[in-house]
Amino acid sequence: MKTYTYTILKPGGNNTAIVEPLVLNKALKKIINDEIILRNPKVEQVGFIDRKNKVLEMAGGEFCGNATRCAAYLFLNKKPGTIQIKVSGAKRKLIAGIDRNQNVFAEMPIYKNPNRIKTFKNGYIVEIQGITNVVTKLPYKNISKKLLKKKAFDLLRKLNLIQKVKASGVMFISYKNRVTNLQPVVWVKDIKTLFLRNCLCQWKLRSCFNQNP
Repeated sequence: MKTYTYTILKPGGNNTAIVEPLVLNKALKKIINDEIILRNPKVEQVGFIDRKNKVLEMAGGEFCGNATRCAAYLFLNKKPGTIQIKVSGAKRKLIAGIDRNQNVFAEMPIYKNPNRIKTFKNGYIVEIQGITNVVTKLPYKNISKKLLKKKAFDLLRKLNLIQKVKASGVMFISYKNRVTNLQPVVWVKDIKTLFLRNCLCQWKLRSCFNQNP
């Protein structure tokens, strides 16, 4: 196996290892992915990059927005600017960059067809290129991480999203003091990983579920 190097970045608490050189072989990507995570238990995902051609390939061939931001940060050498990146899971190059305030952004490969968003009894299934997310309420307060991961996996299996797509996730929604909290759990098929993301998103918006204001 060729020598590789990697950089660990923390976009929004979502620890990401970016590996060089670019690897496309599925089996080799998994070997490197598993080795890096074994050495760095806080790393949640691994991506491979080609700086010259501005390419990002995730270990499981999925799309990841935070990893795309990491790649843009490295491609632009931490300086403000905008580039186009070829990202696994996306059908076209995506726009990403760094603004004057050092905020790193990336375009999401969202389908224009509204039929890509479906409802089920307990929430929504939102399909974008490279990953499908299920949005549903948190089962109950103070649930353990282990049980939350189990419930996420069980729900993905029930919805036939374990083997059907490259990657799938459950976005657990909860509410407190008019603030919406989102806790993601993500499954990547090819590398067989199930991660409870450390990044906890919060925003003040009306809920898409039946929730008292």
